[in-house]
Amino acid sequence: MNRRAFLAIFRQTFGKKGSGGAKASKPVFVTCLLFVLVLVFVAVNLMLSPYIARLNAYKGYMNVIVVNMPDSAREYIEQESPDLLPLLVTYEHDAEFDFTYYSSLMKENKAFMTIVFPEDFDQAVELHSMPEIHTFVLTDKLKYVSWRETVLDEPLWFYQNFLKDRAGVCVPVNDSIVLYDVPLDVRGSVSDAEYVAGFFARTMIPLITFIGALYICMSKGTNSISWQKENGVFTGILMTPIKPVTIVTGNLAGICLSAFLPALVCYPFLFLIPFYRNPAGPLEAFIFLITLTLFISSVTLMISIMNDTVVAAQTAFLPIFFILLSVCVMCIQNVGSAPDIYYALPVYGHFYGLGNALMGDGVPLISMVICILSTLFMSGICIFTSVKLLGNERFTATVESYSDKEARKARKLIERQAKDYLAVPKARIFGYTPKKRTDHSAFIADQVFFPLAVLSLFQGLAMIPALIILSRTKGFSDAVTGLRDVSTVWGVTQKAFEFFGLLMRQPVYIICMILGYILIISTYIIRIRFREKNSISTIGLTGGNALKSYLSGLLIGFMMISSVYLLLLCTGNVSVLRIGISSDMIPLFVAYILMWIPQGASEEIMFRGFMIPRQAARYKTPFAVFFSSLLFALFHAGNRGFTVLALINLMLISFAFALIALYKENIWTVCAAHTVWNFSQGNLYGLEVSGNASGASVIHSVYRHSASAFITGGDFGPEGGIFVTLVSLAVIAAFSVLLWKKHRKA
Repeated sequence: MNRRAFLAIFRQTFGKKGSGGAKASKPVFVTCLLFVLVLVFVAVNLMLSPYIARLNAYKGYMNVIVVNMPDSAREYIEQESPDLLPLLVTYEHDAEFDFTYYSSLMKENKAFMTIVFPEDFDQAVELHSMPEIHTFVLTDKLKYVSWRETVLDEPLWFYQNFLKDRAGVCVPVNDSIVLYDVPLDVRGSVSDAEYVAGFFARTMIPLITFIGALYICMSKGTNSISWQKENGVFTGILMTPIKPVTIVTGNLAGICLSAFLPALVCYPFLFLIPFYRNPAGPLEAFIFLITLTLFISSVTLMISIMNDTVVAAQTAFLPIFFILLSVCVMCIQNVGSAPDIYYALPVYGHFYGLGNALMGDGVPLISMVICILSTLFMSGICIFTSVKLLGNERFTATVESYSDKEARKARKLIERQAKDYLAVPKARIFGYTPKKRTDHSAFIADQVFFPLAVLSLFQGLAMIPALIILSRTKGFSDAVTGLRDVSTVWGVTQKAFEFFGLLMRQPVYIICMILGYILIISTYIIRIRFREKNSISTIGLTGGNALKSYLSGLLIGFMMISSVYLLLLCTGNVSVLRIGISSDMIPLFVAYILMWIPQGASEEIMFRGFMIPRQAARYKTPFAVFFSSLLFALFHAGNRGFTVLALINLMLISFAFALIALYKENIWTVCAAHTVWNFSQGNLYGLEVSGNASGASVIHSVYRHSASAFITGGDFGPEGGIFVTLVSLAVIAAFSVLLWKKHRKA
């Protein structure tokens, strides 16, 4: 090996100019920043939780609340434990899982525990059934937990024996929900300081180490050779007598040392902390750190060699970056309960090994040896691959003259400009023109995950107040109690749909959904106006004939879904039970009308107004229509009764709405069509809307027993049936012809 060449390459990679002035990509920087913020919040919460617990602790809570106390329990207490009567506070309530109500009762009555009996408890016992007794307990003090165990071990246990002797039934006690759950850990004689130190050693410090190593390797490693290729200087290096192995090892040493040095500087200070004064700890940490940074460095160097630009190399490394961070999160979740085999696995073993090295727990020698050797083996494979790649690349490199290089650059510049979507967009829809260049993977990820994040956030928030109110009803308690009989994944899924069905009958939930959809629309408008700095007309919300377009959309959507319903009626697959809506359902019915308007608009803004113009500008209109339609269908995949035919139909509906939007040159029409489609389907004709049953409808329709799910759509509703396929194809054909004529005329 040429020692001088090795040192020169090492100094270049390790020095400030080793990355060529390039920086890690924005997604990586944002991810690291978010992880650091999470670490800060966790640390602050961990430090402050004991003080918060002391401030919120309930002093003198001695009472016990008994809900729906049966006569047998009162008889038992009066006979066997009359001294308990002054401590008991009784209430009647039909919702067994109304934890918010029980929380307020416990605060008002200074009770540390609530015992909830089902209604008609004594009658159920006489019938030899197995009613459960639910308990709720405060956990902000250890003594309350111990008191609960005392109540379970003595009065309730003897009471069950009393029932067993009288009726021959043993009633189970179910510790269903814990209230005021301040983070609690029974640590025996371990002090708070030792617990905090152990928590940081096994979770936060290894995580920070991984983030730092990944970020530095991303910044240095993916830029080491790919930057030289991008600037046209690497060909000259390849043509020198320097061997590929020298180039690889020189760059590898610079990357590895750049990532290893910060940890080498910081870890000795950690071992000065009293809790981390482990004699063998520095040596163990050194071994884990050097092998970890060597492995990550070899991977990043190999990726850098395989790509010709810095952006391409960083994009290729992003999946590995996120996978390794995900492994860290998995390790944090399994701290203290990880199988021994994990200590022998690369990355897993490094994470747990660093924590154990700090705490002095040690790592089994065999596991440590296997972990280190397997890591060195994988690093060797990456290094060997990198050398071979450079060897093959050397034979394809040629020395060009200055004029040849200039001509080649000019040709590439012309070709790049011809293909550049910023200079010449592939399509211009709703007047949208991209202003910023992003790589393909980041663009597609944004198109997929941004709507998913927005929907998850606001729809999840909308559920919270509705669930709190719903928990006060008996239906919720019955549904929760029914979970004990569920033993399969499908059963859990069915229960989830039952809970969602209960929510859909709550006006509060519908109102919260209205606010949620308005916030979704606002989020997109804010993004377009302030991040993209575009007009909202670029999502199809153009002025002019907005009212006329919206009215025409109401007509189109109503005709489409009414055609489907008429086909179901005429073929005898659906029958009408009755027509009319009860007075108590009118508020819910009105709430649905108000909800479908922003709901239809929000989905059209997401999948037609936002996605299609931006995707079409990069990849042309056919791809944009297909990809947005596929996403629209997949976003409904979690709904009840979803089938392959439902997937196809949702794509066809989306395709039809896209053609309408392109023909009308706005999305007002499809916003209205989407709204009236859902309203008519659920609240006019009384059918399921994408697997969701409506709580209030004018026409009450039912499927006949002889009806086929292939025709009706089954639990998913008409959108999962063949008639929606036929109607959607007819609309697609009609607007394809209209669009073709319009383009031909233009």
